Amino acid sequence: MRDRESNGLTLQIQWLDRFHLAAEQLARGDLREVPFRQLNVQKVLGRDFIPYKTQVHAWQEILNENTVFVVSGTGSGKTYAILLGILEKLLKNSSEHCLVMFPMKALAQDQEVQLRNLCAQFNFTVQRYDSSVDPEVKAKIRETPGELLIITPDTLLGSLSGSKNEKWRKYLASSSMIWIDEFHAMSGTLGTALCYLLRILHELQPTLRIYCTSATLANVYEIVRQFPSPPTIIEGGSQHGDIRIHVGTVYQFPKVLELVLRDTGQFLLFLEHKRKIEEIMAELSLFSRHVERYHADLPDGERHLILEKFRKKELKGLLCTSALGLGINIPSVRNIILYRFPRSFSLLFQEMGRGTREYNTSGNLYLLLDDTRLIDTYYLHHLPELKADIFSYQSEPVILDLLNTRILRGMILFAVKMGLTTLTTLRRVFKEAQDKGHLERSLTWLLTRGYISKKQEEYSFLPTSATPFLFDFILNLRPGFPKFKIVQLVPQTGEKLELGYITAEEIPYRACRGNYFSKARCCYAIQAIDIHRREIHVVENEEHYVSKNQVLTTLTLVTEIKFKTIERGVQVQLAEFRVQIRPQDIRNFRVLQTKLGESYPEPSFAPKPTNRIGRSFELNFTTKGVLLEFSLSQTKEMSESVLYQLAKLMLKVAVLLVNVSENEVDCFQDFCSHRLYFLDRSGPTGVSQQLYTHMEAILRKTYQILVTCPCENGCEKCAIPLQGNYLMPNFQSNDPYRKKELLTLLREVLLDCE
Repeated sequence: MRDRESNGLTLQIQWLDRFHLAAEQLARGDLREVPFRQLNVQKVLGRDFIPYKTQVHAWQEILNENTVFVVSGTGSGKTYAILLGILEKLLKNSSEHCLVMFPMKALAQDQEVQLRNLCAQFNFTVQRYDSSVDPEVKAKIRETPGELLIITPDTLLGSLSGSKNEKWRKYLASSSMIWIDEFHAMSGTLGTALCYLLRILHELQPTLRIYCTSATLANVYEIVRQFPSPPTIIEGGSQHGDIRIHVGTVYQFPKVLELVLRDTGQFLLFLEHKRKIEEIMAELSLFSRHVERYHADLPDGERHLILEKFRKKELKGLLCTSALGLGINIPSVRNIILYRFPRSFSLLFQEMGRGTREYNTSGNLYLLLDDTRLIDTYYLHHLPELKADIFSYQSEPVILDLLNTRILRGMILFAVKMGLTTLTTLRRVFKEAQDKGHLERSLTWLLTRGYISKKQEEYSFLPTSATPFLFDFILNLRPGFPKFKIVQLVPQTGEKLELGYITAEEIPYRACRGNYFSKARCCYAIQAIDIHRREIHVVENEEHYVSKNQVLTTLTLVTEIKFKTIERGVQVQLAEFRVQIRPQDIRNFRVLQTKLGESYPEPSFAPKPTNRIGRSFELNFTTKGVLLEFSLSQTKEMSESVLYQLAKLMLKVAVLLVNVSENEVDCFQDFCSHRLYFLDRSGPTGVSQQLYTHMEAILRKTYQILVTCPCENGCEKCAIPLQGNYLMPNFQSNDPYRKKELLTLLREVLLDCE
């Protein structure tokens, strides 16, 4: 197949498949219906600008003082639908201000430049306040925050909870408008806490109006029931030109790159890893061809400069990670290259949506598959299914859990801290919990822990005991575990030196009291762990040791939420689990220098006595998860590594099908009881509910993808190296991976598999 460019040059590329997405157009509105009196939209956005009907509708609702939720596809002008309405309100009333929330700091940093450029003509101040901002700059922002403040939900919670600057706290609590962009990315614990936060702020400021935008949200009508006041839902379609989709292989990448370099339009090349971006830039000397790279490791200023040059068409293309997959809108982008299949279909559509955004244009998506990767290989052998999966993709719902115990306790405590102290008010804010009896139980728990007190029907916040608990709750709203600071104690001077950090899940098997911490060829003995301050205290040690403890991981089912049996008797439970990770055997290995490098002999001393181990750090937390239990007949004579391989392969498929991040889920296998656990790392509300819903489809797709691999009994492509995680840090198996056993298990589990 020949691709001809406008400059007359041709390149011969044999595509595996080609198809196209027909252009979609949103209905245009009427300028005469624009309700603005202060703002001239054509002066702001250009004389040729004609709004969409969805934009006009949103502006009318905003000026009628209504809460608005815009759900519309890529290229449909959602940003202007909200932002211009906010600007009109600010022009009419200079005493108002608006908080702007983005789900990720990287997205907030990029959108900050665009908002500033647009608002500069009105002399409105736009500032960004999050953990990446310099402390001195943050101090100035607290004094003069301006009309629009970009802030993340957890930063807002932290500032309202901990700041001693009353002026700053009053500014945040008295916002008349809050705009939440990319709402679909707020799923899980963060989204649930955000819904309660909006209710609390609305209770404090009844005139607060909330505006939300989202490109993909399957359950918007369910979500808006959690808002403090019912919003007007404005649904629109997508706006894009005719997109020709070309399916090839990564071996065709040099020709494809040359193809887009010759094209008259700009291009974006999406790669998964920053290292690969730098390699391609250096190997192909792309700087000389007006191509730049864009990823999160670049300094903020450099990223902003690169993006601005790209907008001005001073650059031909960008090599970027998925950090550019949200929110970017540059009409001159005609070509998108996806180097390897993206992690999920959701990401595929986000990245594809960065190009060909105007209806009367045409562009290209080049999807280059890699036959060294398992999922890519599957689609290389099932091209019709790839096309069908692209055309049939549906967005996933946002998951909220307003009855979650941990979130309830944290947000009730926050509400009391903010002055919502009467039982009547708390019942109004936490109405679902009140209906189910959870509100009183949560209040009783907070009372017995000494975090609040009660006098008659009014509650009071007790700062000494409650503040550490509240901050711990806020710090754990996002995926991952808290970090502990490594502090060296200098006996001679009493000085404390910071040596670095270690995350909580690593402590039981690496850094208990009696273990050692190494840095810069120095060894430090761990003397104590301060859980409340999140500090590990160490002193320097002359000899060098490495610590690798044995741990015992215990999972206890606390509450069963849902249960089902799928296919041939596989039992699946969605439940709340209590996880305890406890060191059983503290081991320290002396490091010896040999001609071949460092070596670790047997432990240099015997394990610590049981009572010493009992006082060591234990990791305890409660989370939601999915339990997959096979029957004895299905797993008889099965090697131990098969369950491990199955769990890892299922996670890869889940990422593909339901947009689950592998960083949000942890696997634990109990071989003796034939059980697999998939646990939410992000906290008690997360992606496990999606795993439960789609478990049968995930198992079936896992089989289909695995059987496509042409190897006989396992290869580098389909075999996953045995690596422990914090739940199983010392996991080892002498059983080799045997693909035939895994396929046999899946055939035993699934119906109609040959």
